Amino acid sequence: MDGREFLSRFLAVKNVILNVSGVIAHRQTLLDAFASVGDELDGFKVAGDWRLYAEICVREGSTVSWLPEPLNSHRRHKLSVTQALDVDRHLAEIERMQEWVGERIALGPNVKSLQMDHLKASHRYLTAGQ
Repeated sequence: MDGREFLSRFLAVKNVILNVSGVIAHRQTLLDAFASVGDELDGFKVAGDWRLYAEICVREGSTVSWLPEPLNSHRRHKLSVTQALDVDRHLAEIERMQEWVGERIALGPNVKSLQMDHLKASHRYLTAGQ
């Protein structure tokens, strides 16, 4: 799939890549993305990987492949970054990434609605049991 299409259909709403260990990238592509993003990554506690994936996908000629087989696993525990993060900061990073994508590529008519739905669902999930 074209990287920009993947960005507009999936990464515009949320980070659908649950675990960075599930990603294989060309070395130079990754180095170029790190160089482009630079110190901006320091401002992310949770969504830095999402930001990097978006940077790769926004580039002309980028492609994304997906293998629908569980080759690794993702779990959450009390000491994980996701669980230990301030809820407001987590939600702000989600919104920041949604805006970043929207500023760079045209989004489909329902994407804004999907973004808002994801933000609300994330709020419910992150505040459950508090």
